[in-house]
Amino acid sequence: MLWALHVSGAGDHPERVDWLIHRLHQPGRDLPTGFYDGAHGIAHALWVLGRPDEAVELVDRARAVDPDRLGSSLYGGLSGIGLNLLSFADRCDSAAYRDKADQIAATVRRRLEERLRTRTETEHATDLATPAGLNRGGDRRLNRALNGISVVRMVHHPHTRAYVGRRRTEGKTDREIRRCLKRYLARRLYCHLINAAAAKLGVDGT
Repeated sequence: MLWALHVSGAGDHPERVDWLIHRLHQPGRDLPTGFYDGAHGIAHALWVLGRPDEAVELVDRARAVDPDRLGSSLYGGLSGIGLNLLSFADRCDSAAYRDKADQIAATVRRRLEERLRTRTETEHATDLATPAGLNRGGDRRLNRALNGISVVRMVHHPHTRAYVGRRRTEGKTDREIRRCLKRYLARRLYCHLINAAAAKLGVDGT
């Protein structure tokens, strides 16, 4: 809420920020670590609101959580946490944050590969019983993930922010820009998966 008020031009409300920081320091608080539901999201908001010391302290507290206990989602899992750590690595010029973000990215990639391998093995075992044809409904979970990544990149990724600025000057709406980013990310993901599968088979994926 405080972040939304700030970016919408409705003020910073320092007394409410002080209240939030006070609550965070109360003992016995079991705070989630996610970007949309916990510590990493609050840390991002605190940095934007001009409280960098408290933001870094909260990120350091959240780093103590075992990543194996978390899911891979952007909302409360490793994807959102990794993106926030990468953002703080740039802000603080911190190799430690960048290394942690790289480790999280490797974990998410491993989970995705395991999931795809399991799905492929299941489809093979059932002899691809699903009728051939286009899936016009799409994969809603994948679409939500791509949409979330696009939103985060539009806010935090410098090159993406520059791209968004150019497209806005061309008259594109944020929805249209986000759709373009999702197509770009989908192509990148597809190429990565094809190359990863080709590498396992010992062939050239290009």
